[in-house]
Amino acid sequence: MPFYQVFMVSPPSELPPIVAGQDHQGSVVSSASMKLPAKLLLRIYGPQASHLIDRDSELSILRRLARKRIGPRLFGTFENGRFEEFFPSRTLTREDIRNPETSRHIAKRLKELHEGIELEAKEIERGPIVWSNWDKWIPRVRGIMTKIEASDRKGGPIAGTEWEKFETVVLKYRQWLEERYGGPEGVKRQLVFAHNDTQYGNILRLQAGGKSPLLLPMNEHKQLVVIDFEYANANPPGFEFANHFCEWMSNYHGPDPPHVIKENDYPNLEQQRNFIRAYVEHHLMGAYSTKTPPASNPDLVNLDVRGVPSFNLDARTPAMPYKEEEVARQRVVEKEVDRLVEETLVWRSAAHAMWCAWGIIQAKLNPTGAEQEHLKKNNPDYKESTLSEEAKNAAKDMEDRRSEDEDEFDYLYYSQQRALLFWGDMLKLGIVKPEEVDGFVLNNLKKVEY
Repeated sequence: MPFYQVFMVSPPSELPPIVAGQDHQGSVVSSASMKLPAKLLLRIYGPQASHLIDRDSELSILRRLARKRIGPRLFGTFENGRFEEFFPSRTLTREDIRNPETSRHIAKRLKELHEGIELEAKEIERGPIVWSNWDKWIPRVRGIMTKIEASDRKGGPIAGTEWEKFETVVLKYRQWLEERYGGPEGVKRQLVFAHNDTQYGNILRLQAGGKSPLLLPMNEHKQLVVIDFEYANANPPGFEFANHFCEWMSNYHGPDPPHVIKENDYPNLEQQRNFIRAYVEHHLMGAYSTKTPPASNPDLVNLDVRGVPSFNLDARTPAMPYKEEEVARQRVVEKEVDRLVEETLVWRSAAHAMWCAWGIIQAKLNPTGAEQEHLKKNNPDYKESTLSEEAKNAAKDMEDRRSEDEDEFDYLYYSQQRALLFWGDMLKLGIVKPEEVDGFVLNNLKKVEY
């Protein structure tokens, strides 16, 4: 479902002299000291990207990641694209992320991201990025939905009902979620630096051979590299997990249309716990880690980096025998796994709502001049595309060169399915009652069992 295209390119054999300065990672460089990589990744964004992504924020995040050696290095940027480090690797498949061992490795990599990047004060104060995205996108979505709902489009309501009603229930759910934590400040205490888009296409497996340290058992999970941080920012771990698990329901390269979501493919409780347990037990060592275990489960503070209770030489009481210690460790871990399984369930609806809005914006339905004026008047943050004509033409050319498979992606159908999944969760959580839901929703409901 990309709104960009990626190309592998070779840099020129010689670069013109440059004045010594700082690179995109903040390191001092000069043309004499620069070592050119053999291959680069060229990423070009389409015309819709500016409505979804804050490019300045994204570049700032990429620099923060680079300082921690997380994700690809950033070599250069231009108006609607950038050059990145190329990893000799293969992209994971839908089957890969369902493999129990690979699933545990993904969980460990996410833990390293969550613990390795410290949130900035402004990110914590803003709260979950899922709601910032929602608030930013909704004015444009309203304009598009006004056009759709006034048309004779077949296939039923995109949101399962009138958009205004859907938006009202999202607000009700959002308030319910805040109350669960005792208010906005309680939500903020759950936040970590999250990727927010770990579909299988955004996870690479590096090519490792010979005596590579990546082949050591302790490093096997590091063969995986998470890429594409367009949506990375503050969210609770429960949102991150729910979003990843929702991607189990999609197959962008299978026999069925790529926009089809199969709710029966959502991971069962055993598969969820396998993933989350690996996350809970994995801790970082040394300066790479910036955080202590979450205060939501104080017992975790007493686990060392291996996930076992810490041994205190100054304790006045004898240490527990190993068997008892292991039982105590498992009890603490399972308590935290239980909590995060529940958190995953309650944040899943936020993922459905966000990607429902995303699909509507992606659906190549540019608002009329009158709708643009309405958006500008009612949303001070609304921005028209600021790309130059040259950049717009390059983006249009990129759109025209998409493969047939990509052209077949029905964004509105995808949004409708995410909306029907949202309604299924609203009924499951008891936030709405069946009599409050329209007949189209009840007749087409998509319910996840777990």
